[in-house]
Amino acid sequence: MQTRRVLSGIKWSFGGQLVKVAISFAINVALIRLVEPASFGVLAMGTIVSGVFGLFISLGSGYSLIYHSAVNSDVLSSIFWLNIFTGILFGAILGFSGNVIVDFYGEPQLRVTCWILGFSLLLQSFSIVPLAILQKQLAFEKLFFVDLIALILAGIGAIFSAFSDWGLFSLLLNIILYGLIKLFSAFFLSNWFPSFHFSFSLLKPHLNYGGPLIIENLLGFTVRNIDDLIIGKWLGDIALGIYNRSYSVLLFPLNNFSKIISSVLFPVFSLINDDRNKVKNHFLKTCRLMSSIVFPSVAILFLTADQLVLIVMGEKWQSSVSVIRIFSVLAAFQSIGSLTGVIFQSMGATRLQMKVSFVVKPFLIGMIITGLWVTKSIEGVALFYTIASIIAVPELYYSGKLIGVTLKEIGNSVFYPILLSLLSVVMTYSLINNLLPANLWSGFLYKTTAFLALYLMLFRFIAANQWEELSIFFLQVIKQV
Repeated sequence: MQTRRVLSGIKWSFGGQLVKVAISFAINVALIRLVEPASFGVLAMGTIVSGVFGLFISLGSGYSLIYHSAVNSDVLSSIFWLNIFTGILFGAILGFSGNVIVDFYGEPQLRVTCWILGFSLLLQSFSIVPLAILQKQLAFEKLFFVDLIALILAGIGAIFSAFSDWGLFSLLLNIILYGLIKLFSAFFLSNWFPSFHFSFSLLKPHLNYGGPLIIENLLGFTVRNIDDLIIGKWLGDIALGIYNRSYSVLLFPLNNFSKIISSVLFPVFSLINDDRNKVKNHFLKTCRLMSSIVFPSVAILFLTADQLVLIVMGEKWQSSVSVIRIFSVLAAFQSIGSLTGVIFQSMGATRLQMKVSFVVKPFLIGMIITGLWVTKSIEGVALFYTIASIIAVPELYYSGKLIGVTLKEIGNSVFYPILLSLLSVVMTYSLINNLLPANLWSGFLYKTTAFLALYLMLFRFIAANQWEELSIFFLQVIKQV
């Protein structure tokens, strides 16, 4: 029964959501071609602050609702009204903070941007509980349609406004429309509506669970955004726009793949967290499957970045090639690291997660700041961030310890995909790089085809057991579909 639920989740969170990822990628590409890098830089400046406030809106309640088994309608309503209060509070604070943020960055457009992003925080607060209900029920089909409807309609509105030269405001319109449509879709598909009941005593176990999670998420958010903050302040909006989009556009499919897998594993692991051996086996299998897909995908991006940037983003983004290559390495290792949060939270160990973060996150922040101080470039920031992320292993160690997984076992599960991806990159570059035709598309196709042929051949004969496991996985997904 559990296997069937996992495979059903994979169907909608892996197979089905590929459609959503493709549509979102297309929308992002369209906006990148229509809107100047500086506008993306201004938006990134505003979303740094709104992202911080956004962490405090749910107070970790969404994760807590999924983790705790005994949740009744009074608990749901109490959490809902608490979220509305925090949404209004932090949305207003963000709006009134506009002048301070303008003074910090020296960018006047941030004043109205902060008010619009503040309103988006209020919209976000309304949808936390209904979305958590759907995820707790493993209703990934409904979650898929909630996201899909909002994504398409908001994207259409943003693209039309970008054609009308709205610039920054087309990007803000996309955020507001997405939040508004997602809100109504979530309530409709969850078939839930809050009562006017509120009890602080019912909130206590959820606040105890979510409190450490807020601190952990705040530290994580700081790591993910300190680079945007210092680049925007000291290198300007154009440099920030290039840096920010380099990470989020071409790496968007890979990052979403990790999020999709995590969104399935968290509720599933929460259901079986009393059987640590079963969780361990699922975790190691997930590491093997993810690395077998993510690492070769990253290798292709590294090989073809110069062609892909021109094909997807256009000539005005050509300076992002080197940053994308560095970030492709980062994305590969982050895909495995993203699973640590699933373990901590599904095992109820959010306090341990917070303690580990107090060690790891300051190290990452320090490396990012050092990258800017030493190199004075976005490439240097990306490089130092990537190096720090690779060598920061305490999160893997302590999350693995919760379920009896050692670093050696994790290393063994990802060894062949890393090794074979590296070999295939070197062989592809050595064999055909000097023979590439001048045509942009042909060069991209030659590199991709050569790499895939080499990787699949090596993987089939050198890692036969992992190849068989991957084949069985895809067959099961296909049967589910």
